[in-house]
Amino acid sequence: MKYSLPTNEVSAQNQLALVKIYVQKSNHGKRAVRIDEIKALSPVKSDRISKCHRFLVDLGLLIKEGHRYRPSKNAIKISGHFADGSDSTAQEDLRALVAGSWFGRFVEEFLKLVGSASRESLVERLLIAAKMPDIDLNRRKAGVLIDWLLTANFIQKDSNDSFFLNETPFLPDNKHLSSSELTGTGVSSAGEHGARLNLTIEVSLSELDPELRSEIMNLIKQKLV
Repeated sequence: MKYSLPTNEVSAQNQLALVKIYVQKSNHGKRAVRIDEIKALSPVKSDRISKCHRFLVDLGLLIKEGHRYRPSKNAIKISGHFADGSDSTAQEDLRALVAGSWFGRFVEEFLKLVGSASRESLVERLLIAAKMPDIDLNRRKAGVLIDWLLTANFIQKDSNDSFFLNETPFLPDNKHLSSSELTGTGVSSAGEHGARLNLTIEVSLSELDPELRSEIMNLIKQKLV
């Protein structure tokens, strides 16, 4: 086996919930936590918690310290966004984390090559990439990998139930633009004779009202002058 796979006994969503509990019980990473400290809060059955750890450590959400576990900085940040109700920001950060994982890199390369793939095909390719000795025995584990990819919005499903890559560009430092950045009020000075504006807008202008579209284009032109 080249890479670790998540247990198929716990869903990706419940594994993520487990990480949030580690963040809470560790006081946001200030101390490492024993398994018996989180059992009462966990949606995961007690005898299955330890089965989640290796994959969560490899993904970069937990850090193993002896028989204890501490949430990583990424885990704390993602959990914080979820707690604040900023689900889209949390998902963006999770997508960035998945993009750096072995299965994220492989799926990105594979789907860029073929465009889209069925769940069965993607499962088999992932197991080959992970160098699993028994593909049939590990299909359900690879299925949980796909659930992680979907949870992070790294891949999406089309009307034919085939998966394709979410190719929306990552924002700088994986942060969403603030309202001031969108309106152009967050201009950074480039000297007394001019200013520099870094502006990223994702919008389908063709779907907007013609008058509104004209106003947006005029605003963009003014900011670029």
